[in-house]
Amino acid sequence: MPSFRGHLAFVGGHRQEGEINPWETAKREYVEETSLPEDSLEFLGHLPDISTVSSRFISSVVAKTHLTKQEFINSIKSNGEWTYAFTVPFKYFLDESSWSYGVGHWKDKKRYVFFNSIDASIQNSTRSEVQTEMLWGATAKMVWSLVQLQ
Repeated sequence: MPSFRGHLAFVGGHRQEGEINPWETAKREYVEETSLPEDSLEFLGHLPDISTVSSRFISSVVAKTHLTKQEFINSIKSNGEWTYAFTVPFKYFLDESSWSYGVGHWKDKKRYVFFNSIDASIQNSTRSEVQTEMLWGATAKMVWSLVQLQ
């Protein structure tokens, strides 16, 4: 994300007036931020809300795409809110030894920060390389919550 250099994030944003649930917000944000069609998503469920270090809450929606990896990479387009996208097989995150965490303090509250180092294969119209990315913070908490459901 350009506004948070080095931060990995999922597609998302704030609920707009008229959206009655997080799934409606997630679909709209997906289309706005990726230029991919809404009907390429299948709703799977919700994760427990995630609290950020600044005590904001994130409602996480879990969905899967019906696009192949190559269709996804060839079709995704940034609306300017992100620099590049990459895919990681979910089974990578199931290896608990790939996870670590640290303990920090924010406004006198103890917070756990999860980390996962990813060797990301980046392939799109502008780049093709492998680089290490650090999944951390609220985004890592979301993935960790999903892993715990497996």
